[in-house]
Amino acid sequence: MAPPAPASPWYLDIIDVVCTFTCPRDIAIVHYKIGGVLWFFRLLIFLYVIFDIVFTETSYMLVSQPSLLMGGFAYPGTVQSGTGQMWTLANGKEVPYNASNPHYCETGNPYSDNFVWADGSGYTEPYNDTKCAALEPNEIIQMSLPTSIFYPTFYRQFDHLTVPMADPADPLCGAASTNMKEIFGSYRCTTQSNYYTVNPEGIMQYFAFDFYMQHAGGSSLGGASYSTGSMYDGATSNVGVTTKIKDQNGDVVSTSKPGSYIKLKVEDMLQYANVDLQEFAPKDSQGSGALPLPYNRMTGATIQVGSRVRDIRSLTLS
Repeated sequence: MAPPAPASPWYLDIIDVVCTFTCPRDIAIVHYKIGGVLWFFRLLIFLYVIFDIVFTETSYMLVSQPSLLMGGFAYPGTVQSGTGQMWTLANGKEVPYNASNPHYCETGNPYSDNFVWADGSGYTEPYNDTKCAALEPNEIIQMSLPTSIFYPTFYRQFDHLTVPMADPADPLCGAASTNMKEIFGSYRCTTQSNYYTVNPEGIMQYFAFDFYMQHAGGSSLGGASYSTGSMYDGATSNVGVTTKIKDQNGDVVSTSKPGSYIKLKVEDMLQYANVDLQEFAPKDSQGSGALPLPYNRMTGATIQVGSRVRDIRSLTLS
């Protein structure tokens, strides 16, 4: 057995540590298969980044989902005049819209027939002898909530008459009257009148929105539809965007430039959503007996407006 090597002096260890150096060495492997695999994965990563930025609805390297706050206001538009509005006849011909006497207000039209809506559980809602009422624009623009706007296409008027039972018989309200209820020693009779709202499609709706997004690395971007700043000038806040309106099929039907409000008539929104107030209500609203389903103009219709913020830093409404 050989004796152990003597330990080197301590100062030699220090010299080795101080004077030892390393240098990089490039090793090249010339092989077309290995090289092909390397470039395949490089290309795959590059395409993934480009696809995620341009084509997907998510934003690349975001640390949180983009936030968007939408608001708006409405103006009477062409409610009372009907200027520029058209109505399609049954034969497909378009004629100017008559706001003083719309087609659904004309005598003998099918829109004044009797209809019944039922929810399938036994509850029914009659739509009988419907007439028309020309409301003031401020009566049509009734309510606006953070996420909803309501335009009445149909409304009901209820008249109540209460007569004490002890009083002499009243020809307008008594024990034999229809729609009568006995309440605390009185007869209460209710008369219901149904009305179409004339030309709610003429309302002009203005939309505006603010948005904010934050990326990895601490960078952020914010702006609004009415802003005019440009990211090309280095702006990261108050950035203006181009807003594209899409219809139900995903086709761009309107474009609003930065610094402007988005304007849409109710008539246009119905068209883009492929909703026709002259059609019968959806088939899940079952008619009662021999009476047909009511029209969408009677029951109302819901239009959903969605928003998407994309990494190419434009905002699209659809």
